[in-house]
Amino acid sequence: MPKLINITGPIAVGKSTICNLLRKELKNYAFVDRAYLKEMLKSSGKAEAKNIADKATIFIINELMKEKKNIIVQEQSIEQLKAGLAKYSEGYKFYSFFLKCNLGKAIERDNERIKKTGSLEHIKEIHLRVKPSKQDRVIDTDKYSVR
Repeated sequence: MPKLINITGPIAVGKSTICNLLRKELKNYAFVDRAYLKEMLKSSGKAEAKNIADKATIFIINELMKEKKNIIVQEQSIEQLKAGLAKYSEGYKFYSFFLKCNLGKAIERDNERIKKTGSLEHIKEIHLRVKPSKQDRVIDTDKYSVR
């Protein structure tokens, strides 16, 4: 049975780190990074980049599902995924993880990055707004770090 692993959460909780580790360990998985797609498209405007990245993510995953590939998805809600993938997701096993950490730890992690995510206010806003869905398994990454 093919699998889809979904990793979500607010800024600086470890999504990219976990996805990169999974990608190294799970050789037979395709990796789709919605955040990377948004970054590639940001010159078209923030709202448009988000909209196109959402559609592109669903399109790419549908194409992979046609081939029954195992998939890791970063930064897409499981509800959006399931709604957009209904046609090809039959037979797939879905795993969705929401990573979280306290705001102080997220700010500390963002300060350690070479490329900063955004302003302190932006990080706070995202941490207040982004919440797990009922289908997510929540993982607190406060105590874990690869640094």
